[in-house]
Amino acid sequence: MSRNLSILFTVFLALVSGLIFAGEEYTLKELQNKYKEEHAIYLSESEHVYIKTNGNEYEIYNDVSWEMMYLTDKAKAYGNQSINFSKFSEIQDIKAFAYLPKSGDPTKLKKEKVTDFKTEDVYDGSYFFHDNKQIAFTYPGTEPGTKIKLSYREVVKNPKFMGSTFLVSFIPTLKSEYHITYPSNVEVNFKLFNVENIDVKHTKIVKGDYTTLSWIVENQDPYESVSGAPSIRYYAPHIIAYIETIKLQDSTVKVLPNLSGLYDWYYSLVKDVNVKEDSSLKAITELLVKGVESKDEKARLIFNWVQDNIKYIAFEDGMGGFIPRPAARVCRNRYGDCKDMASIITDMMRYAGEDASITWVGSRALPYDYTEVPTPAVDNHMIASYRNEKNEVVILDAVGTYTPYGYPTEFIQGKQVLISKGEGNYEVYRIPPVEKERNAENDYISMRLKNGKLVGEGRIETRGYAKINYVHRLINMSNDEDKREYIESRLEKGSNKFRIEESQFYGVSNRDTSLTINYKFNLEDYSKTVGDETYVNLNLDRDFKNDLLEIEERKGVGVEFEYQFNDYNEVSFEIPKGSHATYVPPNTDVQEEAFGFSIKYEKEDGKIILKKQIYVDVLMVEEAQFEAWNKMIKKLNKAYQEVLVIVNQK
Repeated sequence: MSRNLSILFTVFLALVSGLIFAGEEYTLKELQNKYKEEHAIYLSESEHVYIKTNGNEYEIYNDVSWEMMYLTDKAKAYGNQSINFSKFSEIQDIKAFAYLPKSGDPTKLKKEKVTDFKTEDVYDGSYFFHDNKQIAFTYPGTEPGTKIKLSYREVVKNPKFMGSTFLVSFIPTLKSEYHITYPSNVEVNFKLFNVENIDVKHTKIVKGDYTTLSWIVENQDPYESVSGAPSIRYYAPHIIAYIETIKLQDSTVKVLPNLSGLYDWYYSLVKDVNVKEDSSLKAITELLVKGVESKDEKARLIFNWVQDNIKYIAFEDGMGGFIPRPAARVCRNRYGDCKDMASIITDMMRYAGEDASITWVGSRALPYDYTEVPTPAVDNHMIASYRNEKNEVVILDAVGTYTPYGYPTEFIQGKQVLISKGEGNYEVYRIPPVEKERNAENDYISMRLKNGKLVGEGRIETRGYAKINYVHRLINMSNDEDKREYIESRLEKGSNKFRIEESQFYGVSNRDTSLTINYKFNLEDYSKTVGDETYVNLNLDRDFKNDLLEIEERKGVGVEFEYQFNDYNEVSFEIPKGSHATYVPPNTDVQEEAFGFSIKYEKEDGKIILKKQIYVDVLMVEEAQFEAWNKMIKKLNKAYQEVLVIVNQK
């Protein structure tokens, strides 16, 4: 199990999870035989959260301990350990010991104490600055049979951040325990996730004035990720526990009593931001929207201005990770994080005479709803939103520098948002995924045989998130040759001998139009001629060819897509003069509600035209859809093997 006291800290703190003996001793040999593919195993882990009150004071701390055994000499990598913390927690009373097998008698262990602890910043390339730190240390010993133990106290400074606990790890666990002990004047709630397929023993014991909630799991295999998997939080068993209220001698602390309580706290953090008018930002806004009457056009102009003029730089520093900076400061600095961009957008909308709202949302890495778990574990992002002239919610997330107006950033599609409407007033809204038609990529190719080589011209038209994927690379390329090489590697049709001779790009820097790429290409050694017959496979693009799912290995873990899409590919092949087609592949298709494809062949004026469409209309292919997905992929791969046969009549 692994705790996460900072809501933005990675769930892979599960690295330090461990397990307790399930009531019996195992020899090293027995464990090596049982876990032949593993290098180490957790023998014991225990986390016990204590909530205590005294008069008008309270304290919360978590006593953590775990034990690991090395099964092979490759387990030495686990000797490098760390304890993570932030401004919301404090680490006390660290005890770390290694138990090393004695030479000549591996059943006897020599105890060695770890004394060298280094506190250092945790590097995270996605942040310009954050307050996450770690205490790093190294255990001695590398031999199989080595045991390492750790215990420490984690003091929780803010009762709103009790975090989450994982019940399994990426290596085998024999027994894992998690407990919360609290007095009768404290209300605790919890929510379990993804525990349907494991045996979790849950107990509630009342002893005097104290209640202890416990969760125990035993003999758990490692939980492994698979290709295309979403965040581990979608499938790994875990618990989110939180305090609702703490009744003290003279007052009651409303920690996280319900969604209204969470909103009231969030609102208290933003209510005093931008209360003063800033003449400079007001003048910029008024000039930007001068003569514009449309509310939506004002919003688009302001959104694009922030995208163009405010550089996104991520900050995470204690409560500063929750409180936006004033819009005037963001404007002067010309940079800010997501909260700062929400701050300046809402303030500029106010200067433009329109309403916009600070809005909280979690990324798709956090599979929780506000209505399910009203805690800070639900979100890690702040945006702006407003209701347009049709009274529809429009998301304004300027973190996406190239995101078109009217689109959310792709990583918050499908998520619930919490929209501020003033003191005590909020709205919960779910961002719908962008329709697949708005993320289309259409590729039109006209080609022919020339001296045994395929040559032709192509035109790509792409929009939405599909366009953004291109723009992220192209926007900073000033050299035409760099662009040509990028497109050549990106497209690679037919084989690695695909070469683009020239290319032109239209609409790269315009967010609100499609991107068009014209190109000329050649492809050597692709067609095959035997006697008077020539074989050509018109399926130059074979998307999803290698995406057959290993259903048993996935263990029910879904396949996540960045966005829904509807791609179209058309290949027009000019039949050489004096030749005719003797075999044209059959049409085929699969039409499921969530995904599908169609491949059609048409004859037209001396040409054979392939028309292929592939669509995915979900953000996640779930376990119940795996069989249908594989059926589609098998049929698609069979269609990819079909070749056009033409005969020279000379």
